[in-house]
Amino acid sequence: MPLLRKIWKQSRFDKGLGNLNAPGMFWWAQNLDFESTPPYIRVAQKLLKETDSAAVATLADIFWSTIFDSTNWAINMLDGKVFKFNYPSWSEVHDNVNAWGGLGLFGDSQIDNFTEKGFLYYASNGWAGRYQRETDTWTDSWQSFAVSNNAELCPITKFLKFICFGNQRYVAAWDTGASSWNATRITLPLGYKIKWFAPLTDYLVICAYSNAYGAALFFWDGISATYNRVLQLPNLSAPAGVVDKNRLYVITGDGWINLFDGSGLVKLNRFPDIESGDINLSINPDAVKVHKGVILIGLRAHGFNMEKRYYAGGIWCFNPDTNALYFRHTMSHGGITNISGTGVITIGSIMLSVNSDQFRAAWYKGGGSGAYVIDVNNDTGSFKPYDWNAIIVSPLFDDEPYRRKRFIQEVLNFWKPMPETSFARYVVKYNTEERYQKYSAFATGGGSNYFTLSFIPTAYFKVGYEVTVVAGGGAGQIRHITSIDTSLNRVYVDETLYAGANYASDSYLLVTPFLKIGTIKGNESPSAINKLFRFNARAKKIQIKIEIWSPTGFTGQWDLGISDMSTVYVPDRIIK
Repeated sequence: MPLLRKIWKQSRFDKGLGNLNAPGMFWWAQNLDFESTPPYIRVAQKLLKETDSAAVATLADIFWSTIFDSTNWAINMLDGKVFKFNYPSWSEVHDNVNAWGGLGLFGDSQIDNFTEKGFLYYASNGWAGRYQRETDTWTDSWQSFAVSNNAELCPITKFLKFICFGNQRYVAAWDTGASSWNATRITLPLGYKIKWFAPLTDYLVICAYSNAYGAALFFWDGISATYNRVLQLPNLSAPAGVVDKNRLYVITGDGWINLFDGSGLVKLNRFPDIESGDINLSINPDAVKVHKGVILIGLRAHGFNMEKRYYAGGIWCFNPDTNALYFRHTMSHGGITNISGTGVITIGSIMLSVNSDQFRAAWYKGGGSGAYVIDVNNDTGSFKPYDWNAIIVSPLFDDEPYRRKRFIQEVLNFWKPMPETSFARYVVKYNTEERYQKYSAFATGGGSNYFTLSFIPTAYFKVGYEVTVVAGGGAGQIRHITSIDTSLNRVYVDETLYAGANYASDSYLLVTPFLKIGTIKGNESPSAINKLFRFNARAKKIQIKIEIWSPTGFTGQWDLGISDMSTVYVPDRIIK
């Protein structure tokens, strides 16, 4: 009597990453978009390098940006150089004469009949500065602060009629109605330093941190002589917060994304794999923005491999409607580690655009030529998908975990028919070892289809295993091992690296025990709308990985995505 076939199907992905704290629909995703065309998942818009400090020599440590005069502006934290985007390029437009001249930046834009009549505000250690666009006048020492900012960030925002500056424990306020300055409009308790502002309809939320007590949220109604109430967050930092539809979301240093419900913080989701005793999550306050109904979070890399998923540096995405959290965009160089020179060391600011799908990210890769970078999600007005390295990894399937199974088929239903090109493809893989990361190390050199190592630990390298470059030469490209030459410490892979890349001494490699089930390419199966892959794996548990390649150009570059994935198996005759 034949054994009964069973099917494990995934067609819902709206809960995002799964972890111990929040149930999800998949274990990992990268460079995929779950919001644009639900319930389908598709390849996300690719981040491309727009400029860097090799092209604009004075570009440096940007931690604040703003929209003013209908375009993006940014400022260097240390030297206070101000940059403006004038299509199609960035240029320096001002240099603050005061020390630490870029501790804050905010544009109070007031467009009247296509003329900017508002002001651009910025902050240094001791001074608030102001730029009047209408007269093209910069005043670096416009108003003085109560105390020095001591080279620490000074957030700036507008609440009601006040332009508010976070000067250590003081809220300095410019009353735009009365044209008056009060350097100590609000005074917080001794020891607190203001980190960010979040204007709600009725209150300005002032987040401050004390080394003795942790973070606190102070609420001010814009009328009272002092703050109206305070919410303590004992022994926690709160590096960033953002308002969407008058709802305040707060990210705390223990990795939780929280909603303020009027009385306290409600935990919604947590960055995966953070455990008690891990380092505080590091996020810059201006690197969290609401964009097209989701919250983009610029998270610097916290590690050099995938031992923990929150290590990955890039743009994460949180959906307030579903509480889904996942990793959405790798930066333009393809790396996700904290390795200096090829990593994601800091993401200082996410820049939104006026009435547009476009956004930018200012970040630092840790050294080398063009170390400071501004990425944008389009190429001179044209949005493009990621060419490769768009992946989704299923949860560990452990139905009846005590019983061994024989996995025999994987079925994919596509979002759209496949375009006729070899660079449109789906690569399906499986892993039965119940671990994601097998080994990680720097290559010592190589070519386009092989790499060398100082030595090869044969227990971790097997023919068929997957190798991903997570930093350096070839970053973002995934291949599979075809042969291993232990005499030369050389490992060959199944396909050449593209975009002129080679494995090199700065290539940091991640070896994972995923074995390839099969590949479907658009030139071999044009207009295909689904695919059944046959394989044979005996195990109690399994994990499926799908890698999606998208073509660049006019041949269906946005047609790659899936609607569901199904794993077919039968209980094994041998219980083991």
